[in-house]
Amino acid sequence: MGVHFDECQHIFSGKSASVRKIILDSFKSLLKRTDWPLMLILSGVNELTEYVSEEEQLSYLLWLVIFAEIRPNNTLDIKEIRGLCHLYAGKADVGFPEKLSTPDFMKRLAFCSAIRWGALDRTCH
Repeated sequence: MGVHFDECQHIFSGKSASVRKIILDSFKSLLKRTDWPLMLILSGVNELTEYVSEEEQLSYLLWLVIFAEIRPNNTLDIKEIRGLCHLYAGKADVGFPEKLSTPDFMKRLAFCSAIRWGALDRTCH
């Protein structure tokens, strides 16, 4: 089973150290249950890494993945964005018109997503 907490840094921000410890202990307990295999996905900004590292044992259980920023002038990134647009359109069973499949449109989509892959994903669907 997988549980995804998007923008997870908001769970911790503004909380005292003792409250953050309780939250982190809960996450750690979930991951250590052998009778209930769980994949915990915590996504957010870099600040999240600081919070998670406050609990040493939990930080050993997590795998940190950092996505680079979208490079709107990079051909491979534009191709990836175009692929995502077609993928989501296909999943929604709607067409993705060729007139939108231009580099200019892909660059605009990247900029409206603040050059972040996670934001682009949410923009597309």
